[in-house]
Amino acid sequence: MLLRLAALAAVPVLAAVGITTASPAHASGTYGTCELLAPATARVVDSYRHVPIRMTGGCVLHSRPHAIWYVGQNYSHAQDGVVLDGSGPNVWVLGRNTPLGARTWKGQLAVDAEGHDYQQNSPTTTVKVGSWAVLQATRSGRTVTVDTRAVRYATSLNRNIAWAGQRGTIQYRASASSTWTDLQSFTTNAGGAFRASFDDAGARQYRAVYDEDSYIWGATSPTASVTAAPATHILALSGDDTFTTGQKGVLCQAGPAGVTCGFNTALPYGVTSAQAKKLCGQTALQSISLTSQTWEWGCGTGVPVVPSKATNAWASSHNLPIDKALKAAVVPNNWTFTVDGVPCHVSYNGAVGCSTPQAAATGFVADSHYVYPRGNSNN
Repeated sequence: MLLRLAALAAVPVLAAVGITTASPAHASGTYGTCELLAPATARVVDSYRHVPIRMTGGCVLHSRPHAIWYVGQNYSHAQDGVVLDGSGPNVWVLGRNTPLGARTWKGQLAVDAEGHDYQQNSPTTTVKVGSWAVLQATRSGRTVTVDTRAVRYATSLNRNIAWAGQRGTIQYRASASSTWTDLQSFTTNAGGAFRASFDDAGARQYRAVYDEDSYIWGATSPTASVTAAPATHILALSGDDTFTTGQKGVLCQAGPAGVTCGFNTALPYGVTSAQAKKLCGQTALQSISLTSQTWEWGCGTGVPVVPSKATNAWASSHNLPIDKALKAAVVPNNWTFTVDGVPCHVSYNGAVGCSTPQAAATGFVADSHYVYPRGNSNN
């Protein structure tokens, strides 16, 4: 038997099967137990559906057991409830009109056809509306972009809507046998969506985990996988290779375990006018040379800057553009390269530095904006 409990309808239903709500003839106490096996949690996802529910205990061992459990302040003002009998199957009607939140099932009556009275339990069930999430992960070079979106059921509209303004976390792991690690917290936009990009060259699995709210269950998206990025070929310079970082009038030349950059203007990039005057007096800064031992400063005026190598063939495999004025390949900002095996880097602002064994002595500080090598692949 099933009942979407209405207090006024409960007594007639029992009377129809020969049961009254008056105290049973057996007055010496309860005859045993009658327990409702209610689910601990329930998801409201549509207008209504039948949730299997049953009772157990001593009551089911006797003829024609009947029991009532209700939800609410009292039986007269019940918000929900079930009437169960031994005929089965018994169901609880769950849907858009079911009160949300944590609820306690209260026993109203449990009897059998012989007039025995049974003690009832008071189980709890947490009812919330359902939610669903998806996530897509795509790779472009070293960059992985994840797009996630969530919807949740709205009881007032009887349909799913975008879960706007909801909090969640993007997680990743290396493989199915690895532990999930939090990558970034987020809040969805008005469309229930969020997008983010990450610098990650490895093979990864991603998912989005949405927090639960007071009346909405959380959601976890299916796992999305990306393969490892293609191998990156780091630019390797040697000998007298010359290049520019794209800063006007700046030409750099690879040398023994370092890079020397020359400037043909009075305001060299990467050194302020005040610093240049402090180093060189009123003359212009000619060049800055970073070797494995020390900084070397050169001061002068009217210093010509000309390429010292006629070919830029080494740049073609990395698809580097050529500065026509300086006749030198342009190494973009944020690239890492090597000079005779020594790692060097073009910073986000075009400055060039090399990490040497005497880095502390030279004053070279690794660029904190970028921690991964930047180089163009050959494919």
